[in-house]
Amino acid sequence: MNTKNRQFSRSALINDIMKNARSANIPPGSAEVFANKTADHVEAWIKNRSTVTQDDLDRIIAKKLSTYNRDLAFFYKNNGKII
Repeated sequence: MNTKNRQFSRSALINDIMKNARSANIPPGSAEVFANKTADHVEAWIKNRSTVTQDDLDRIIAKKLSTYNRDLAFFYKNNGKII
């Protein structure tokens, strides 16, 4: 089985949240705050782990985003499941 190792990228996460926020019609200023606070949370969470799956990341991102906006969190709760 092939596994793909990738490094966490704060900027990629922020860009992805901002893109999804535009899709959810969230004002850019609010989206930027949500993205930065979520990235801070994810970075702190990752520090204590040697291996993190994409499902783990999506779950943690969705959980944090749900405190700010349920629609935005939905994108991450259902990442890879939406057709």
